[in-house]
Amino acid sequence: MGAQRFIGLASRKFRKYHVYMTTVFAVTTFVLSFREISRLEQIRRKGSANQMAPNEGEFTDNKQALLYGKPVFRKQWVERNLKGKFDDVITQANSVGTSPVYNRTSLKVKGAWRNVKDVRSVTTLLHTTQKPSTVKEIVWFNAPAWIQRQKGSELFGRCKYKMCTLSYNRHDLAGADVVLVDGFNLHKGAPPPRSANQMFALFSFEPPTYLTIPSEWKDAFNWTITYRPDSDVWRPYGMVRKRTSGLKGKNYEKLVKEKTNSVAWFVSRCASHSQREKYVKELQRYIDIDVFGRCGDRKCVKDCYEKLKSYKFYLAFENSFCENYVTEKFFKTLLQDVIPVVRGGPNYKNLFGGGYIIDSKDFANIRELGYYLNFLLNNDKAYIELLKAKDKRRVYFPLPWCGLCEKVHRPLVKQTYSDINLWLSKEKCHLPNDIIK
Repeated sequence: MGAQRFIGLASRKFRKYHVYMTTVFAVTTFVLSFREISRLEQIRRKGSANQMAPNEGEFTDNKQALLYGKPVFRKQWVERNLKGKFDDVITQANSVGTSPVYNRTSLKVKGAWRNVKDVRSVTTLLHTTQKPSTVKEIVWFNAPAWIQRQKGSELFGRCKYKMCTLSYNRHDLAGADVVLVDGFNLHKGAPPPRSANQMFALFSFEPPTYLTIPSEWKDAFNWTITYRPDSDVWRPYGMVRKRTSGLKGKNYEKLVKEKTNSVAWFVSRCASHSQREKYVKELQRYIDIDVFGRCGDRKCVKDCYEKLKSYKFYLAFENSFCENYVTEKFFKTLLQDVIPVVRGGPNYKNLFGGGYIIDSKDFANIRELGYYLNFLLNNDKAYIELLKAKDKRRVYFPLPWCGLCEKVHRPLVKQTYSDINLWLSKEKCHLPNDIIK
């Protein structure tokens, strides 16, 4: 009896552990099989990718990831898409020729244009392009004094492309992907040594009336970073967009009653190409103007724009008449409850909307502008209509360095400006024609 009981107990224990081990073995087998199936599926997909050509538009900006494959894939794509077409492409490139400003030719592949030297440049670019996860180094050659020294994480942290660093130390120039050169503070002397894939970018917020690049540097630049829309990296001072509706609940009547001063002007460059200082002196014959800064008798302790609360108008007068030159004077004014009076090269109303901008070009002479401003000073209803029209617009300031980080991460197509001063001169500027002699 004792032996039979022992055998029965052992049998039950064995069955129990047998079921447990069988279950563990089944689960383990399932997990390993699933992982193996996933691995084989990935291998199959990679094999298929090496046999597939990119769709049309592989050179368009929103599909650049298609170029970031293995060398085998890139080689197959080049051979399949360009084999038998080299003669046509070379002929087309030669027929386009080289422009007098840009030392480059144009190549058309499947309807999308990219600027390259020749077909061999295309192949080289496809093989040397790195993945966008690579950190790109941007180094200042001569950073302007007004540029705030910030870390790369602060400058690029909110950008779509964040993998960039920015250095202000010339010792880092040798390893830079992009060298930033401030054209306004550039002095005579040869550019520093550079590697084959290093890009030199001209940075300038100044109009061509105040900017001439030394002859030693005239053919050194690959990119431009300026306020002009035709720059390689466009960096405007600001932008204006339409609101869906005005600001609700704003007490305009109370706001206007608190404005006890007429016109304000902030200025630090006392002699300008636009001769704005002469224009203002004549305008002061017809209306009171308080001049702040180096060229006036009033000073700002902190932010001058805070003083605009008590003024009805602000003179956003540019130092030059150039077709795209609109500085922070105009855009910062839109953040305040004040009406901008503008004088510059662009068509402000076409660019930023009408109904709230007072443009000196709309008046036959300075006296008429002065009379109109005086009319608004004494007509709250008309002035409030201007404020309401302004509040239907909003101003914002684009993240300044995001465009550069994005560009340096895209496949590099090297270009060189044969004479950067010729490109700068394309900006149409003119002397003033509204000054009384």
